[in-house]
Amino acid sequence: MKERLAINQPMRKVIVSLLLSFPSILFAQKTILWKVTEKSNSHVSYLLGTEHLLGSEYVDSLPIIAQSLRNCELVITEVNKDSTRTQAYYNKRESSFKLREVLSEKDIETINFALTFSTAKDWSKFTPGELFAKVSGYTEGYEMGVKPGQIRIDDYIQILAKDNKKQSLYFESDSLQLEILRKATDVIDWKYFKKNIGKWLDMYKKPAGDITTTRLYKQFYNFELNYAFDAKCSGDILLEKRNDEWMKQLLNYFKQKNCFVAVGLSHLGKQCGLIQQLKRAGYEVEPMNIK
Repeated sequence: MKERLAINQPMRKVIVSLLLSFPSILFAQKTILWKVTEKSNSHVSYLLGTEHLLGSEYVDSLPIIAQSLRNCELVITEVNKDSTRTQAYYNKRESSFKLREVLSEKDIETINFALTFSTAKDWSKFTPGELFAKVSGYTEGYEMGVKPGQIRIDDYIQILAKDNKKQSLYFESDSLQLEILRKATDVIDWKYFKKNIGKWLDMYKKPAGDITTTRLYKQFYNFELNYAFDAKCSGDILLEKRNDEWMKQLLNYFKQKNCFVAVGLSHLGKQCGLIQQLKRAGYEVEPMNIK
């Protein structure tokens, strides 16, 4: 069991990164929007660093975001968040009701509530690792006062693209992200789940917080962000691998069209981030005055 716990510590880091792509506490630059140009062509593109927990009202409070999107022909986000396809992915599996042997009915009620933050809500289809990741991964959103069903930034960017009749592309398929999550959490079995899920369930039993009072909210609204461009990605293999794969696509898209790209803020910072990689590829990347 000690060996399993040692493995799961880095796995926890991977899980949170997959579900929410929280910024790696990046401080200093006063913007989340960057202009991307290259001397050999006339295309102008934009990079938006998002915090996936924040909602559509945040985008609406910064008109330059929608304006920049309208100036582009192609909108690129991380993944097409299609709840129908997500549910279809899980529906291929046989149901397992092992959870009823592991937890009390009261705890299962709490899990059912936690899954209202997720597009996939049938826990009988999840592996113990997937369920652990989902329940623990959404606790911060609950503590911040994020409401279930609220339109999040990434979904809203996709809605704006559709409303403005822009072509939409996605770096990854939702099925790929779900497969990555499954493989990353395979080390968690029901024994580990039962022993460790309690502290996360307890968080949902407390009153929800106020999002405007949280550190994360204040960082984004005050733009107290540090991209740490000189820092290494310190072994975050998943982040580096995804950035490298996305860069291959971006270099092709930026040569053809004006692109609006919205990804989690953590994908922009540090040496392996998209901003530094674009600069090394010969692009000029300039911070934009967001207000």
